[in-house]
Amino acid sequence: MTTLTTKVARKIMRKQGVGRTFFNDKLSTGERSLKVWGWGPAQYEKAKRKLEKKGCSVKLVSFVNYKQKIQIRLHVTEPQG
Repeated sequence: MTTLTTKVARKIMRKQGVGRTFFNDKLSTGERSLKVWGWGPAQYEKAKRKLEKKGCSVKLVSFVNYKQKIQIRLHVTEPQG
């Protein structure tokens, strides 16, 4: 089954032509963690707004990785039902 998070990510990737590969992993908390190679803050903000409009709870998470680069993810809780 395709998740709402996947649908939104694919739509933004197609429309903007940005992003090659995405990861939509399920976390132990039940949230989905979305990472898209090639996306910057603008694409993540757009995805966050779209998902919130569809009833999802979304957190924008950023951290510095071992190469001292900022990594951004969206942690999404999709509506049940």
